[in-house]
Parts: sequence; structure tokens; C-alpha cells
Amino acid sequence: MREKLARFMAGRYGGNDLLNKTLMITIFVLIILQIILPFGAILDLVLSLLVWGMLILYTFRIFSRNTSKRVAENYAYWTWAQKVKRSFTGRREMFKQRKDYRFFRCPGCKNMLRIPRGKGKVKVHCRQCGHSFDAKT
Repeated sequence: MREKLARFMAGRYGGNDLLNKTLMITIFVLIILQIILPFGAILDLVLSLLVWGMLILYTFRIFSRNTSKRVAENYAYWTWAQKVKRSFTGRREMFKQRKDYRFFRCPGCKNMLRIPRGKGKVKVHCRQCGHSFDAKT
């Protein structure tokens, strides 16, 4: 039986990558939420369809023979997850520094700029694009 399974899975993706792990964790969380919380019939149906869709996607990714496509999907998901993680890390750092600094977005390039508090009205110069604007600290 083990040899049959090994032959069947030969050449298939079967990857336990970050995207598949995230899909499985999300499926479990949604199932537990569906069991614990009393949703209405429509929301319950939507959650059930979402769970089934994610389960089908998970199974499709495991049994797929197009490994390069699955690796590319995982890489795209990983880069997106890193952007989200950096965003939350940046927000946390801004929150920690909120008493000492004011934060502004450059109107030219949307870069985040940090100016010490208590300096009054200052002219802010963006190092990235060279745009200057007035700001009150």
C-alpha cells in the first residue's frame, strides 16, 4: 500500500508550504468558529462554502503536477505576507515612538517621515524624492 501511494504521489507537488499551512489553519479556525458561534443561516452557508472552497484548493495544490506553478503561488503569497508583517511591525514601532516623534507622509512619494515633537512649525525635506513641505510638530 505504501508503494502504491508513493507511486501515485511521484511527480506531484504534495508540498507542505506556507500557503498550504495557512489554508489548513484558516479552515480549522473557520470550522471551530462555525461550531462555537451561533451564526444565522445565510452566514453559516457562506462560511461552509468558504471552508469547502479552501479545502478543495488545498487538495488541488497537494495533488497538482504543475510544481513550478505551485512554487510561484507560494512565493507570491510569501511576499504578500512579508509586506503585511512589515506593515504591522512599522505600525507597532510608530506606536512605541508616538510620544517622542510625529510621523508624516511625504505628499510626493508617500514615504513615512519622522520628526521630533516640540519643534514647532518646521520645513520637512524628504530624502527619497526631495519634496519639501511645512509641518507642525
